[in-house]
Amino acid sequence: MIMNLQNHFQKLAADEKRMAHIILCEFALDKWNEYVSANGEIRYIETVCGTERIIEKSLPADAIGSVKMKREDPRIEERLREPITAIRDGDLELPETMKFALHSFYNLYRKYMRGDDIDDWLIVNQALSADENFDFIKEFLARTIKSVKNISER
Repeated sequence: MIMNLQNHFQKLAADEKRMAHIILCEFALDKWNEYVSANGEIRYIETVCGTERIIEKSLPADAIGSVKMKREDPRIEERLREPITAIRDGDLELPETMKFALHSFYNLYRKYMRGDDIDDWLIVNQALSADENFDFIKEFLARTIKSVKNISER
């Protein structure tokens, strides 16, 4: 079923893919906010300088909002790049679902605000991987594809 959904997604027009990416990243944002609410501020020590860092609670929403409004803010990319690097360097430990969520926000921003060549399906996979319920995410993706097609046909 996922391969079939991937084919349907790939056939969407560019503006439909953008809408779908935003919806999917908003789904990941809900999961991120649930995690932060349950666990408090996300803090880590950057080993290169030994400084304590805090991921701003508003950061993922700021990234999605920037894409929705089509307004680039280079500070958002900077603020996202730091925790992404910290994950790679082993300075920031998060559950896999939250690592995927954070990467989806970063890649959404890079694709639509920076024009970076980010694979469309990568953002889909990362955003949906913020949840482990495979049956739910398949259904959610199917509904998302259908909804963006319906919106663009109006």
